[in-house]
Amino acid sequence: MRNKKLGINIPQMTFESRADDLVDLAGFTRLTEKVIWQAIENTGIPYEDWTMRKEVRETPELHLYLELKDGYVAPETRIAMAVHEQLKKLDKDYADLEEMLGLRPLKVTFLPSGAFKTFTSWRQAEGADLAHLKVPHINPSEKVLHSLLNSVAVKEIALKNSELEKVT
Repeated sequence: MRNKKLGINIPQMTFESRADDLVDLAGFTRLTEKVIWQAIENTGIPYEDWTMRKEVRETPELHLYLELKDGYVAPETRIAMAVHEQLKKLDKDYADLEEMLGLRPLKVTFLPSGAFKTFTSWRQAEGADLAHLKVPHINPSEKVLHSLLNSVAVKEIALKNSELEKVT
């Protein structure tokens, strides 16, 4: 395209994707929601939902927050290893992290039962629009994680708020 008034050509761009849909680990690998989801699915572990983000401690780590379902019980370290192995199969750059740098960056934290459902109910009670009811799978904010990790408290607050609305 050309701007005739200014006498210049306007650069053309192609939009590929948004950076917030990726988890970038040390500039070495970029994991998409699809790859992470496939890795979790491939483990066969029954889960309700998940969210993941990069957290930087001494070294960067991928932190997967997972709500299990059907009373499934397993150590977080076993789940982390299973998902880690699947990520290596699905993403060569991720596999190279361990091979070349000796990194196993995946950490798993289990969320309380009902955490995602409680979050959605809480967001509905706040009047959030449809696009903001669910927890983002990639790079959730500190506020969202806090809500998920403390979903029992969030559920109690939501119940109290709904009871107050009935009274007033």
